[in-house]
Parts: sequence; C-alpha cells; structure tokens
Amino acid sequence: MFRFGKGTRGGRRGFFARLFEALTRGGRRRAGARAWQPSEVRLVSIEPPTVRVAPAARTLQRRRMATIRRALRPRTWFVTAGYVEWLEDRTLLSTLYWEGDVDANWSTVGNWSSDGMGTPAVAGPANGDTLVFDTGTTGLTSFTSNADTSLTGITIQIVDNDAANDFTIQSGAGVSVGLSAMGGISHTQTAATAGTTISIETLSLVGDTSITNTNGTLNISSNVTNAGNLLTLDGAGTTTLSGVISGAGGLTKSGTGPLTLSGANTYTGTTTLTGGSLNIQGSISGPLAVNATGNIQLTNAGGNTQIADGTVTATFAPGDPTDVTVNGGAGNDTLTVNDPAVLPTGGLIFAAGAGSDAMVLNGPVAVTTVTHSFVNDTDGSVDIDGKMISYTGLAPITDNLSATDRVFSFTGGSETITLSDDTGMVAGMSMID
Repeated sequence: MFRFGKGTRGGRRGFFARLFEALTRGGRRRAGARAWQPSEVRLVSIEPPTVRVAPAARTLQRRRMATIRRALRPRTWFVTAGYVEWLEDRTLLSTLYWEGDVDANWSTVGNWSSDGMGTPAVAGPANGDTLVFDTGTTGLTSFTSNADTSLTGITIQIVDNDAANDFTIQSGAGVSVGLSAMGGISHTQTAATAGTTISIETLSLVGDTSITNTNGTLNISSNVTNAGNLLTLDGAGTTTLSGVISGAGGLTKSGTGPLTLSGANTYTGTTTLTGGSLNIQGSISGPLAVNATGNIQLTNAGGNTQIADGTVTATFAPGDPTDVTVNGGAGNDTLTVNDPAVLPTGGLIFAAGAGSDAMVLNGPVAVTTVTHSFVNDTDGSVDIDGKMISYTGLAPITDNLSATDRVFSFTGGSETITLSDDTGMVAGMSMID
C-alpha cells in the first residue's frame, strides 16, 4: 500500500513512478532479479478504477468506495500484482518464399510471398527467418542479392526441380548471411539434371550449423567464417564447398553422399569423417579423423593421398593435414599404405577396432630404412624414412616395401616375421643384416 499526499511527487510521471515502485515492492528486488528500468514497462491504458500494465492487468482498488474523478488525485490504494513482466522487443520469425517479381534483391519486399502461392509478404527477410527458394517458380533460375543484405541465424531451404537449368543464388559485394543451430541450409533436388549453386560473399557460423543436401548437386562457393562452432555437412547428395573455411571451428562429414573441399582452407578445428566420402582437393590446417568400418586404404593417387574402404573416402594433398587418425570399427579392418612418401608429416595413427585387423605396406620406389617397433603382440609403430605409422590392435603386418635396411625392435610379446623373395639384384634370397 502507498499514499499520494501533499508534498509528494506530482504529475503523471510521478504517479507512475510510485505505482511501479509499489509493483516492484518499493524498488526492492528479489535476489537474482535485475533492477527495474522505466523504459522496460509499457502502460496500456487507464480505466477507473483499474490501471492495466501490459501484458497482465494490475488492479488498484480504493479502500473506500468513491468515484475516481482524476487518475492522479491523491488517494490511498491497494496494489494487487503478483509480478511485473519486463517487456522486450520481439520479432516473430517468418517463412518467406522467393518470387522475384520486382528485382533480384533480397531486401525488396515485393520479391517475397508469405505462402509460396503469391500472397505478398508484409516485410522482407529478418534475422532468424526461413527463406525458401523453389525453382518451380516461373522464371526463377538465378538471382543476385544486393549489397545491403546482412542476416543472422536464418534457414535457407532450396527445392530444385527445374531440369532445364541450374539454380544459382549469387550475392553482391558485402552480403553476409549468418547460420546457426536454429538455421542452416537444406537442399532437395527432384529433377535429375538440376543443380544448385550458392555464392554468397560470406556465410558466418554463429552457432553449430548443418548443411543438408538430401540429394542432387549442391555447390557452395561462399567463404565460411567459423569462429569455434561445428559445421556438419550431411545427406546423400553430391556437395562441393569451394570457398575458404576459416576460424577455430571444426567440420564433420556425415551421410552417404560425397563432399569435396577445394578451397585453401585455414580452419584449425578437427575434420571428422563419419560417412560418405571426403575429397580434399585444396587443403585443411587441422587434424583429420576418419571413423570407418571395413577396409581402409592409403594410396598415392595422382599426387594425392586417399583413405578409403568403399564407403568412406578421404583425399588430401601431401603434407595436408599434419596428422591423420583412422579409427577402425567392429569389422575386419585393413590399412594399406601404397606410398609412404605421402604420409602426413605428423604421422598416421591406426586405432584398430574389435575385428581381425591388419596392415599392408607397399611402395612404388625403394626406401632407405624401415624400423618396426613392437610394444606387444598387437601394438607398435613403423618408421619409414622418418614417416611414422603408429597402430594398436593389429595382427598381422605385411611389409612389401623395398628397403635398404630393416630394423626390428621387440620390447614385449612374441612376434612372427615372414620374409618373402627379394626380386631385386639377388633374386631368390632374403637377407637380414
């Protein structure tokens, strides 16, 4: 209860100040609650004998029955208020459908509909909106957004069913689109010869983000800024990301489709392959982890190194990345090295799974020294002229390399060494120096 009397603050502003002090318990606040700011409370109306504060009505009742003649007249009131909800600016998220009836700019409201059936949108794209591009829209095969577009946390949905032409989203200079866990990119292709190209100057990850290519072909030539988040590329479609991925975040390739990274990427997070295929034609700076089952092969193919098992493939240029980890699964895994010269500088780690796992060493050219170090029956390492392969859970290891010197170091367990015929200068003879 509070009283308006002579000498108190006068005027409408003073009345409301005292009212809100009472609603907030005389200006005191509960532990953990933030201090009240006058700009955070909005008065809806005054209806004697009721004062309503949005969003919930708050009633002031006089102790004695009387007619309120002036809202600010000194009276004694009871305040009935369980709480005051602090108001904030809120924008309802929208789903907008691209029509392109006016021009090629995202910011033009007339280019969008609210239902995909031509009903005009009341506003253009805003942060957090879902933008739907359907190539079935008449005449829609390509457009260019203007340079004043900057959106955060949006979702881009593409339905590509135009078999006549590829569908292209092309941006002007300065366009920035932020993708987050509430956003991302999804692509579905219904026409066999269709394809989609997204070329926005910068895609910024403001949270963990997924790009899902359900089927068909999706090309993303945009640069991607990833400051510590996880970018997941999923789906059965063929996806190419040719822009530069930068930042401290990581990348995960899942799903059954192939992914090609052809940019000079500088991101330092881990690249993890859990399904499909990964072809690194450009470069990556961070470590590469391959989680696979079945046969895994490391081979020199046109100057590149490839890890494959028929389901999972990773290709990278010599020296990129600095280290590779291959995690075997429950099946029978085989790691085959066909050219040790292209092993990563930081080494290759093969962590075999629960099956019967093995390693085969081949090479097109002779090497100088091969050193086998056995920790126990199944764990150890192989040093091939300074290129290291570390392994766990393997038996047997088949060494078909042509080497001047071989060194075997046993630190535990019992091993079996099988020497095959040397078809070089001394045919029909195997030697241990």
